[in-house]
Amino acid sequence: MTITFLMDGKEITVDENKTLLEAARENGIDIPTICFYKATTANALCRICVVEVDGMRMLQPACIVRAANQMKVQTRSAKVIRARV
Repeated sequence: MTITFLMDGKEITVDENKTLLEAARENGIDIPTICFYKATTANALCRICVVEVDGMRMLQPACIVRAANQMKVQTRSAKVIRARV
């Protein structure tokens, strides 16, 4: 089954159970990460890959949040950029 959502205004269709990070990478959208290096684990503690998801109060880590139908995601909003500094 596939799902469709918007990331940075681009319509993205991916297999269900993909994370936002996986969906971004498959579609040429760069989200910075450090959690996939051999010396670390993908547990969302670093918060480098946070993205803004409409309807969610806090920024979400793209490495663990699953993409969902009709989700609207911003990877470069002012809020996201400030959080990554």
